[in-house]
Amino acid sequence: MTRHERATTNPLTDEQLVIREFISDLAGSTCLDVLRSLDEQSMTASEIEDQGEITRQTASKHLAQLTERGLTNSTGGEYVHTAGGKIVLDAFEICLAEIDRKRLTKLTRSKHSIPLLQRLSDGSVRPSELAGTNTGAPSRATVQRALRMYETEEWSEEIDGNHHLTPAGERILDAYEELAITIEQVMEKAPWFQRLSPIRTDIPVRALADAKLYVSSPNSPGIVLATALKLCDPRLDNFRVLTSIFNPTLFTAYDKLLKLGLKGEAIVDASLYDRLHEEDMEHFLDDSNYDNFRIFYLEETLTLGIGIYDEEQIAIGAYNQIGEGEHIVMLLSSNEAVVQWGEDLYNRYRERARHPSETPN
Repeated sequence: MTRHERATTNPLTDEQLVIREFISDLAGSTCLDVLRSLDEQSMTASEIEDQGEITRQTASKHLAQLTERGLTNSTGGEYVHTAGGKIVLDAFEICLAEIDRKRLTKLTRSKHSIPLLQRLSDGSVRPSELAGTNTGAPSRATVQRALRMYETEEWSEEIDGNHHLTPAGERILDAYEELAITIEQVMEKAPWFQRLSPIRTDIPVRALADAKLYVSSPNSPGIVLATALKLCDPRLDNFRVLTSIFNPTLFTAYDKLLKLGLKGEAIVDASLYDRLHEEDMEHFLDDSNYDNFRIFYLEETLTLGIGIYDEEQIAIGAYNQIGEGEHIVMLLSSNEAVVQWGEDLYNRYRERARHPSETPN
């Protein structure tokens, strides 16, 4: 009996992470305590040491690793959660409400414990059916140790030689699976979660499994732009966009579509609104040439972009600075829950947006 372990690659570090090992390492060390110390506040390694539980050297080591993986950000020695860090911490706390930290560490220490528990969830089974001779399969001794642990914790019970999961075991397995899936998605899309505002942690993380990730950097700035240009499809019926990025090439492409009668609206943030005026390109804010499209602006600066295409597909860009978009990560999804989340977020900004004609002289 073998089941593949849940694993993914973090694009920030190019390391392949076995999710069970990640959970075990975090739950079984003071790294989780360091992550907890940043909840709702920024802290330095020395300030974490002052709390009396963790040395500055240990805190610094954990903070460096968390930052490399996109779970924390640092400015001037002060560390804060990224959206990914906040989501992972929240997922841990939900899981730990069902299974305490010591038991979670014990459960995730062996590569066989979770698959064996999953096998019991499929129905009653004899120990001999759980052991195997194939490479990587658990031995009879391993199976017996795992079953004893499950019975001691009341996660399983044995009747006439058959073992099956108890309701408590089902809850433990569900709690672990929820945590594992959340961590898998956060790690797989770490560059995006690293840039996303920590207040956006209500995104349906599990629904991101099929989302595609596009990353631009100063060394390869055109990746996201090229993808955005492909989305400029003349077959679109409706298009809504929230943007804070100054990119004349993209503006020109959409200008052509709008003149063909594309329906929809655009919202620009304060930084882009000012930049267009500085560059004598305020004509991009003039929607009088379009029959079915309106343009609005916000009196606030964002590091976020949203494109909604026929209410069926959504692109969500997250930036770590304002400007020309050389540090963009874009998520592209057709998942209904993700599209709805993006639409709701867009609508909240739309309620605060104004038409340029409303600008006081």
